Amino acid sequence: MNTNKALLILAFLIIGGCSDSNDKSANEQAKDDNVFKTQTDALDESKKIEQMIIDAAEQNQQKIDKQSQ
Repeated sequence: MNTNKALLILAFLIIGGCSDSNDKSANEQAKDDNVFKTQTDALDESKKIEQMIIDAAEQNQQKIDKQSQ
């Protein structure tokens, strides 16, 4: 149970450090012109994986909470 809580807290801390820009069109245009496209693509992929980990941690926490009731 402590491990799941630690994972959940870690996930929230990671997400808290990342923020999206409200100007999506300028952000998308910058991605097209970016010379570091492979790096930004890898970063985008890692954000997707991070979200999958967060979702899994939340599901685990819900299962634990359900079992403890």
